[in-house]
Amino acid sequence: MIVWKTADVGEVVSIIKGRKPNIVSYMMNEETPHNYVTIEAFEFGVAVQFASQDKNSIVTDVGDVLIVWDGARFGMVGKSIGGVLGSTLAHLKPDKILDKNYLYYFLLLKNLYLRSNQRGAGIPHLDSHLVRKLSIPLPFICGRK
Repeated sequence: MIVWKTADVGEVVSIIKGRKPNIVSYMMNEETPHNYVTIEAFEFGVAVQFASQDKNSIVTDVGDVLIVWDGARFGMVGKSIGGVLGSTLAHLKPDKILDKNYLYYFLLLKNLYLRSNQRGAGIPHLDSHLVRKLSIPLPFICGRK
């Protein structure tokens, strides 16, 4: 019998909240040469805005796991198109033990649970404590005890 080990998401995943860049534009130019990763960008798979990369910017790679942290679509999970991460999103960066696709599908399964436990009366937000305390089964690796 195989017994799956579990961990809290907060133990095996770094949650990195996005920040609004100094300059945002609807056209790529010298001041805004990077994709601006917004909800629409990962929902439709293309950038609709472009951004400057500032010293405090959070930059994601193509395929990184993202979650909507604030707003009406909080809890929605998607993958990054690569670029500067917007302030309503968070990058969920798994430790080496987890594959990012495994994390992505796990979070898709938890969407309704996360959305049913919102914080905030005006603008809904994910409950960060709830996300960090989700119990995630760890993949079985031969030889690991």
